[in-house]
Amino acid sequence: MIVIELRSPYLETMNGADQATLDTLVVADYPALKELCWNYHLPTITSDGALCKYERNWRSVDKNSLTEKERELIAHLTATVGKGVFLG
Repeated sequence: MIVIELRSPYLETMNGADQATLDTLVVADYPALKELCWNYHLPTITSDGALCKYERNWRSVDKNSLTEKERELIAHLTATVGKGVFLG
């Protein structure tokens, strides 16, 4: 059996408490996500919901203006929630 482990640099810079709360993201912490959530009126979103927003609306995201933090988040969500596949 071959086991492939996908590693996210985002996880490597986080402590245990932050990893535990990654299932819920603060929308305002990520500018592109905040724009995608223009009709979403809650302050937080689940990891699944965030990846779904990014994937469904990827054509509307200005890739050149993504912050490093948000790029790392998308990579992490793709590796964990998306099982290594981004459908954007």
